[in-house]
Amino acid sequence: MLDLAILVDVTTLLNYLNLKLQGKDKLVPSLVNDVSAFKMKLKLLISQLEKKDLSQMPNLKEQSECAENISTLQNTLKKIKLLQEAFDSRFSDFSEEDRMLAFINPFPLIEHNILKMPSNMQMVLIELKANSVLKMKFDEPKLSPNCVGNYWFLPIITM
Repeated sequence: MLDLAILVDVTTLLNYLNLKLQGKDKLVPSLVNDVSAFKMKLKLLISQLEKKDLSQMPNLKEQSECAENISTLQNTLKKIKLLQEAFDSRFSDFSEEDRMLAFINPFPLIEHNILKMPSNMQMVLIELKANSVLKMKFDEPKLSPNCVGNYWFLPIITM
């Protein structure tokens, strides 16, 4: 019964990630952030399980209160660590944060950091960094439809 509770808790976390990764108009940086957040959640989960804290696994907590021993905790910990290893190997490209940051915003990169990037990215990054029009567009404040300058227009309430 405890194995089922573990499966439900972990599947719930995976389903939440799955829903976040789906959808229209998702940009790569957003997807990378979602996967990175999930990997951090797995680290937190492992840390909490090592301390016998089941607060993030409600089904396991409920079932373990009914069970006489929590010897399954070590088994659970092994399974979560395997999941973490699978995510780390599957999304190993995402761990290259410098590359991702260069992809998201190449403008603050200094020449020294550009030269550290893979050779197939260096020319493109130099072109992007040197493009002043693109930099102005990137730095331009994003205005919402209800915002003009620094003033927010609220709907007028009539009584």
